Amino acid sequence: MNNFFNIQLIIEWVLLIAVQVLVLNGIDYLQLGTPFLFILFIINLPTDMNRIALLVTSFFTGLVIDTFSSTPGIHCAACVLIAYLKRWICKALGPSDALSLTPSFQTFGQSRYLQYAFAMVVIHHALFYFLESGSLNQAGQLLLRTAEAILFTMLLIFSVEYFKYRHSINDR
Repeated sequence: MNNFFNIQLIIEWVLLIAVQVLVLNGIDYLQLGTPFLFILFIINLPTDMNRIALLVTSFFTGLVIDTFSSTPGIHCAACVLIAYLKRWICKALGPSDALSLTPSFQTFGQSRYLQYAFAMVVIHHALFYFLESGSLNQAGQLLLRTAEAILFTMLLIFSVEYFKYRHSINDR
C-alpha cells in the first residue's frame, strides 16, 4: 500500500464515520431501523489486507460508532464478525481472483459486488439487532427492524458505489 492509498482510506473512514454519527444515527424511519453506512468502509477494505490489521481496524471502527451511539460493544462485535468472515464471503461470492482485489463495482462487477455487500450487511445487521434486543421475545419486530435497516443500508451502499463508479468512468 502506498501513502496515497493510506490517506485515501483515512479520508474515507472519517467521512463515513461523520455521516453515520452526524446524519444517519438521527434517522430512525418509523422507529424501526437505522441504516449503517459506515460498514461500507469494512466491506471495501482490500481483501489481501493483513488479517490482524483488518480485525483491529474493524474493532476500532465499531468502537468509535459504539461511543457515539451508546451501544456498548454491539457494533464492535458485529464489525469484527464481518471482518473475520470477509475472506470467505469474498471467495464465495466474488470473482475468482477476489482475494487479490479491493471490492468495488469496478473490480467485482455490479452484480457480484452487491451480492457480496448484501451478505456482509445481513451478517452485521442480524448480529447487531439481535445483540441490541437481548432476546427473541419480539422476533417479528426484530426481523422487521433488521430487514428495514438492511434495505436502507443497501440503498445507501448502492448509491455511494454507483456514484464512485460513475465518477471514475468520467475521469477516464
